Amino acid sequence: MKEVLLKRHCDPKHGMKRLSILQTNEEKECTTKVYKSFRYHVTKTETMEEQVAAPEIFITKNFDTKKGIERFTFTVHGMFYIKYHREILKVNFQHTLKIQIQWQTEIFSPKKSETLT
Repeated sequence: MKEVLLKRHCDPKHGMKRLSILQTNEEKECTTKVYKSFRYHVTKTETMEEQVAAPEIFITKNFDTKKGIERFTFTVHGMFYIKYHREILKVNFQHTLKIQIQWQTEIFSPKKSETLT
């Protein structure tokens, strides 16, 4: 069984916009949850920095062998500039991907050869 939940939040007063998607998939051998989030914060600015820093990337991976749970998180933080109606806007963003797999069987994360056959 597959379930998808979409959540949108927009706050123009504070220049915030967020979109979140949660997808749950239940199968015989495992339950998978995938969470995706896109967050933007827009502010007006007078000048643009000539050298914009590269986005920061954070990756974590976690295994809990007793409970049979695998977790993976991928997050990107960054910023960019846009011009809109003769104004310069600074956009800070954060994109997140979280994946959690809970194995129901004693086989914890099958080998690649088993999943390909």
